[in-house]
Amino acid sequence: MSTGVVAITAPAPWPPAWSRWVAACTVAEVLGMAAASAAAVGGTVLVGEATGAPAALTVLGLALLGGAVEGLAVGELQLRVLRTWLPALSRARYVGWTVAVAVAFWALGMMPSTIMTLTGTVPDPGDTGDPPVAVILAIAAVGGALGGALFGLVQGAALRGHVPHPWHWVRPNVVGWALAVAVITLGASRVPSGITGAAVVGHGLLVGLVAGACIGVVTGQALPSLELGCPGGTGPSSTSCSARCTRSSRGRSRCCACAAGGPGAR
Repeated sequence: MSTGVVAITAPAPWPPAWSRWVAACTVAEVLGMAAASAAAVGGTVLVGEATGAPAALTVLGLALLGGAVEGLAVGELQLRVLRTWLPALSRARYVGWTVAVAVAFWALGMMPSTIMTLTGTVPDPGDTGDPPVAVILAIAAVGGALGGALFGLVQGAALRGHVPHPWHWVRPNVVGWALAVAVITLGASRVPSGITGAAVVGHGLLVGLVAGACIGVVTGQALPSLELGCPGGTGPSSTSCSARCTRSSRGRSRCCACAAGGPGAR
């Protein structure tokens, strides 16, 4: 005789495996830095030492294309990890807004060199007045923190309705991107003299490897703060199962322990 007890498949743990998230962020930045390095090589080949509007716009366009590739890689690979638990997460919003921020970030970063190319300003080779490396890296970290705040805000907006606390995503992105941009700036200043073409791209791959790991490690540690945990201690919140299901019906995400066919019932 049936007892009326329904077996529930054990839910998948939240957050996603930390190593998987770090790997996704690292691969994304490797691809992004490869694209940025290739864009730099292309700009050198096409423009050389030329100045003026055509040269400036060519270099800027290639840089923005590299930034778009970086944003696409970061957004898409992160989305693939998150969608395992948040199947309704919008690709258009999460990836599209990540790409938009990446392109805007690169546009701001390219402003000084673009202005110099437009005006024909050439740095004096004898000028030794550059600030110390520590100052340059600090400035880069501040810029990275601002960019990270934008990434956190737009991705948090995409996560809204899927997790209880999407705005917890801002702070880890500030820290992660501050570290990453400092690494990228240091790497760009340490390109071995005399290398060209594929060697420059290879150097960019190594820089992207370290920068992406910084982003992945920091933001991966913060995933639990989004509080899409499961009842019974598998997540960061002790919210009841019924409350989670009620929130899920409002917020388009599904209760991980109560609904058959939820993220845990794969």
